[in-house]
Amino acid sequence: MAESWEQRATIAPADLDVLARLTAARFTDAAQEARRLQWLDELNSASACLSRAVATLSRHAISESRGSHSKWDMMEDSRVFYDALARYATLVRDAADEYQRLSSA
Repeated sequence: MAESWEQRATIAPADLDVLARLTAARFTDAAQEARRLQWLDELNSASACLSRAVATLSRHAISESRGSHSKWDMMEDSRVFYDALARYATLVRDAADEYQRLSSA
């Protein structure tokens, strides 16, 4: 079943708790440790994209709200921000699910 647009951008506090444990964890099994590092690389990349998107959206929104009719496309900025948020949220949920399975096995 496909996720709704609302579900795509949802992060539960429990998932963030699992993500914190995943970040701090170290696996003795080489394959599990490699997978953990792969997840963290993907999450850190998505986090950086999200940070840039919210910074751009905020900077442009502040400028626009002060009466500057700029060349920025706020609709596009909003879309880019949402896409980055949804990607990050999806990765957080997926990583949390996988880590929960590994740690309970």
